[in-house]
Amino acid sequence: MEISPFGDNLTIIISCENQLIDHWLSHASWYSIVKSLPHAKVKVLAKRTEDANLYFNWCSRRDINCYLYNDGIVQEVVDRNKYSKKPYLIIPASVMAIREFDENWLDVLNGKKSLIIGNNMEFWTDSEEKEVYGNNDLCCDVTDSSVTTFVQYGDFGNFVCREWINKRGSFARKIEPKTTNESKVIDLWNRSQSAINL
Repeated sequence: MEISPFGDNLTIIISCENQLIDHWLSHASWYSIVKSLPHAKVKVLAKRTEDANLYFNWCSRRDINCYLYNDGIVQEVVDRNKYSKKPYLIIPASVMAIREFDENWLDVLNGKKSLIIGNNMEFWTDSEEKEVYGNNDLCCDVTDSSVTTFVQYGDFGNFVCREWINKRGSFARKIEPKTTNESKVIDLWNRSQSAINL
């Protein structure tokens, strides 16, 4: 079964730590996937901490599987515990989907090889073949104007993640985006934060 532009036949696993900022970032990442790759399945995998029960409550309200793990390499944890069937894509919580997959990436993803992509992203299939795919045409930095499916973001311009988590209202008027990717992240962040407590 082929992966489609909108994520059919693909599971995306959001990998993160278990801190307050990861709670917010993983929700924003999930929200962006729902909007840009609506047919993909989404799961969250967070490293267990003593505060494990404080965060990720949004997952149960959205019927999203959230797994906590003690230690290990994410891909090995997923496979050992059978958290997901392959193929799956592992992304950090600080990555948002802002567009559907383009034809070039569909050819790569449907090529059946496992890939280490760059920007801490990994794509795993049943194949023993693994390829390092280090360019950034699937995921670029938010300040880059490249047209990619995913963007890695953190702080840019007046957007400082740790200052904007858990704030009510929109902050878009205070930020002047310099790229289309920044505009998309700001829009998705605002909409996701409005939806986190629904």
